[in-house]
Amino acid sequence: MKKLNYLIALIFTAGLFVGCEEDSTYMDAYVGSDVMYFTSSSTNFFITSNSSTLNIKVVTTSTSSSDRSFEIEVDEENSTSSNDYVLNSNSFTIPANSYEGMIELGGNFDNASEDGTKLIIKLKSGVDVVDNMGSNTSIEVNIYKLCESNLAGEYTMTTTYGFHDFLPNFNPNTIDVELEALTENTYEVLGDFTGGLWGDLYAGTYGTSPREGVVITDICNTISWDQTAHTDQFGGYIVSGDSSSYLDPQTGNIYLSWECTGYGETGVAVLEPK
Repeated sequence: MKKLNYLIALIFTAGLFVGCEEDSTYMDAYVGSDVMYFTSSSTNFFITSNSSTLNIKVVTTSTSSSDRSFEIEVDEENSTSSNDYVLNSNSFTIPANSYEGMIELGGNFDNASEDGTKLIIKLKSGVDVVDNMGSNTSIEVNIYKLCESNLAGEYTMTTTYGFHDFLPNFNPNTIDVELEALTENTYEVLGDFTGGLWGDLYAGTYGTSPREGVVITDICNTISWDQTAHTDQFGGYIVSGDSSSYLDPQTGNIYLSWECTGYGETGVAVLEPK
């Protein structure tokens, strides 16, 4: 442990005094030993529908006048990834007179999962000294499928109700809403999520207010929201309904299927872009 702390201190000190002279930083890190390691113990890899690649850096504390190749391997026993990544080679190269090399990892969008998988890559050669020091001889890559999302804008929302207190009247009903982007794939629904049921029909009879502020998440065209984030005066929540909630990428229409748990109101809303 004292030796590892000494190494870390040397790396930090070298970085302070050398600045941008990266070669000296690596060289001074552990004088007299050929040390190789990943610069991080874990990283995330988000695979999009475009050609996704991840470059994983490996550094060493010595240089050579010629290119050097080193072997790597996948820890199959502790990895959950399989066909969602592409590793074209079981080796990587550190160029001549350089202290670092790159492992290139490709992504398979069609086979990737929104829930994520884990890939562990291990250094197989050139790591004897590092193993004894407890440094990063392996890296955990967390792989996620990530679709581009662009739902912000104004919509016409038409809601068809399966149940409410005054059927068959007020069915269907159309109102205007807006989706405001909060992050790259989350949006706040600015308007009554129940399509006007709470804000119009129930307001006059029960004194309710519009079910506003629902935040939806778009994960590769699947729409979801926090099932317990929005309560009403009856103590109910807005949860997912019987059918799916999703984005139709061909039309841009968003389909929201919901149920209010207080008294069982249900609806399916179609949001059409204006």
